[in-house]
Amino acid sequence: DALKKALDTIRKAGFEPEPVTEQADSDEHADQLAQGHGGYFRLVAALVIAVAAEAVSYFAPDTREWTAIGIDFVIVVVGVFVGIQAQQWSNEREQRRLEHVYLERVLSDINLSIETNELNIARLTANSEGSTLVLESLRRCSLPVAQRDDFADGLSDVAKVGPSVFVLSTMEEMLSAGNFSIIRNQKLRDALNGLA
Repeated sequence: DALKKALDTIRKAGFEPEPVTEQADSDEHADQLAQGHGGYFRLVAALVIAVAAEAVSYFAPDTREWTAIGIDFVIVVVGVFVGIQAQQWSNEREQRRLEHVYLERVLSDINLSIETNELNIARLTANSEGSTLVLESLRRCSLPVAQRDDFADGLSDVAKVGPSVFVLSTMEEMLSAGNFSIIRNQKLRDALNGLA
């Protein structure tokens, strides 16, 4: 009954109450609150300002001088908070810019890795004919004179099988600079971490 009255009062005030649900990623949500939106710092600062305003109101006489001091105090505090908020906003923009730069560089590294490995595959495919000639000649224990040069080329290419290549320069830079957590998407971070 008390809950129903409270909900009705909230609706009369112009708000629509919504049930609170647990989030599966509550830790991540709490981190975002604390970092991205000023979070706990802003709440504590607001509490301190409210207590200070109440203290001034309680202890100071109701005169023009104290009113002017209170207004000056509020102006200074609001200015400080606006400055802090602007700095946080600037830092957040810089992190998003840096994240974008890193992701573009990682994509470039991946594309370079794909191109390099495709060239290696094409080279190995071209060399496979010479390797086949070497193996067949060794099995038969005979080599026609006309194929001696092809056999020599194939024999030299047999040992030229290199490992696959993956360019990790950007990933290594991010890890060494401690900037890996700048990537917001957890799934993408996990995938990139698997590559490193």
